[in-house]
Amino acid sequence: MAVSDNYLPTKTVGNGSTVLFTASWNVIAAGFERIFLENVSTGIQVLQVKDTDYTLTFTSSTITVDFTIDAAPPPSTEFVIISRNVALTQTDPFKTSQGFEGAVIENNLDKITSMNQDIQDEVTRSLKYPVASGKAGTIPDPVDDAVLVFNGTSGALKVGATNTSLTAGAAAADASATAAATSETNAANSETNAATSETNAAASASGVNLPGITITDTGAILQVNAAGTAYELLAAGPSGEFLKSNGPDAALSYAANSFGWTTQRIVTLSSDASVEFEDGVSGVDTTIVGEYRLVIQNVTVSDDGRNINMEASVDGGSTKITGRYHHVLTNENGTYAESVNSSATLLLLVSGIGDATGEHGSCIVALGNLNATTHKTFKSLGTCVNVSNDLQLADSSIFAPTASAIDSITISTNATSMVAGKLIFQVREF
Repeated sequence: MAVSDNYLPTKTVGNGSTVLFTASWNVIAAGFERIFLENVSTGIQVLQVKDTDYTLTFTSSTITVDFTIDAAPPPSTEFVIISRNVALTQTDPFKTSQGFEGAVIENNLDKITSMNQDIQDEVTRSLKYPVASGKAGTIPDPVDDAVLVFNGTSGALKVGATNTSLTAGAAAADASATAAATSETNAANSETNAATSETNAAASASGVNLPGITITDTGAILQVNAAGTAYELLAAGPSGEFLKSNGPDAALSYAANSFGWTTQRIVTLSSDASVEFEDGVSGVDTTIVGEYRLVIQNVTVSDDGRNINMEASVDGGSTKITGRYHHVLTNENGTYAESVNSSATLLLLVSGIGDATGEHGSCIVALGNLNATTHKTFKSLGTCVNVSNDLQLADSSIFAPTASAIDSITISTNATSMVAGKLIFQVREF
């Protein structure tokens, strides 16, 4: 029997079903095989026990390992490794005799050859220096987490730094590089800031004079004076008042608040026969639960002796509410005119104004809560100036018999048009 030069351990991954694994070399004798299961992920190898984990059959050129006995075929997470480790023994004695036992001699030579093959496998998987390097070294006792360091001259190995310290050193190097970059940025910023400070100092030196302050100036505001030539302090305003802008080229001042009124729409009149304030149009929102009002400011009309009227609707202006009103116009000389209508869609607010110079009408119409589910009452109080420049008081009380929410208010005139003045629609939430 001959031994082929073909020994190499085999390594095959399991699949959970295959139980037979083979290698194509001579194992020499049962017991010289070494079978391992190696975890695919961790590389940990576990030596298997013959007749407990597997059974073995072999010839002079093959070896077959059978895992049927274990009833658990190697899974895909395990490698099956078939290797050989021939015992370093010689158990067949040689005696002088007439007969030459060639088979026995050949088997012993096969064993020696196989032992050499086993040694070659071990050598192949070992660390070694190149041929003729002239260096030799042994691996020192291990130190946890440490690395091996070579002596470049002798080839000797020694224990080096720990992986922990090397990682910390790399992190420190990164931090140092980051700090260096930050320092460079800060240096550039410092240079820029220094230049800015120099510019600011030059500007201060050019004559910017700030007013002096004392403890009594608490709450004051620094502003440019009306002439635009210097700075001055605006003393703190009365409690509850707000800072007010008075337009360009004018100093700030304080003013009382508007008691929570929010303006939804302002219409500047020029040639308008009527103006509608409808929910959802041009910023008007009549769904807010609150108090509404309409400010009619210095309105003039195109014809003489005309009125300013109001109409209300619950369907977006399609249908006007029929209501009633009581209107009184009182002249400054004590005379007055009274107008009452118990069934009208045009509800009178201001009467008797015309197109002469100085004639106009103004009033504030208190609309109340347009969302109320009760009948609505409106109150209008205002003034007007007639052609004789008489001041007149216009007072209207209006009743709108509807329990539905009002979503449209229309201001109109029986003149050709309203030619000047403003209409302001406001709300104050409850």
